[in-house]
Amino acid sequence: MKVEVQRAKALAHLQQGGKFLAVGHSDKSASIYDNPNLYPQIFPWLFPYGFGGIGMTTIKNFSEKSHKKYLLNYHDRRFQTDISFPFVAFSHEQVKSATGKGFAMVHSKQFDEIAGRILSVNQSVLANITSKLSKGESVTPETAEEKKCFAITVPFRSIRQGVIRDLDHVGSGVRGSMTSKNIYRMNYGL
Repeated sequence: MKVEVQRAKALAHLQQGGKFLAVGHSDKSASIYDNPNLYPQIFPWLFPYGFGGIGMTTIKNFSEKSHKKYLLNYHDRRFQTDISFPFVAFSHEQVKSATGKGFAMVHSKQFDEIAGRILSVNQSVLANITSKLSKGESVTPETAEEKKCFAITVPFRSIRQGVIRDLDHVGSGVRGSMTSKNIYRMNYGL
C-alpha cells in the first residue's frame, strides 16, 4: 500500500472507534549490555507481551547469538520481515565485539619506543590528516610531521607492504570491521 492509502485507512480506523498502540520514549538512553528488557522496549510489536527479549531466557548456555538466530528463524517470520530488527541485532553484536576485541598490539620490547612516537605526534597535523581522510580525500605526506602522523594512521593493508612493521591494529575478531575484511582479502587472495 502507498503511504497515502495507509494514512486514509488509519484515519478511517480511528474515526470508527478503533484502538491503537502508542509507544513513548524515555529521555535516558538504555544500555545494550545485560539489559533483557532492551529488545522488548525497542520492538514492542515483535514482543507484544514484553517477554522473550535477549537475555530473558532461563535456558543455560543460550548465548545472545543463539537467541538472535532463534528469533530470526521464528515460525511466523516476524523477526525476519521487520525492517529494523536484523540491522539493530547485528549492530549491537558488532558494537559489543568492537569494544571487547579491538585493540592495538605491539611487541613488548618495542612498547616504550612506539608509545613515545604515538604520544609525540603533532595533534593539529593529525587532526588535519584525519579530516581529509574522513572526507575521502587522498593524503600524501609531505612534511616530516605529516609523515610521522601518516605512519600511525595508515590502513591495515599497508602492513603487508611493510609500511608499519611494529604497530598492528588487531580488529580481526570484529565481524564487519575494516581489519577483518582486509585479513579476509589477504587470506583468500582477493
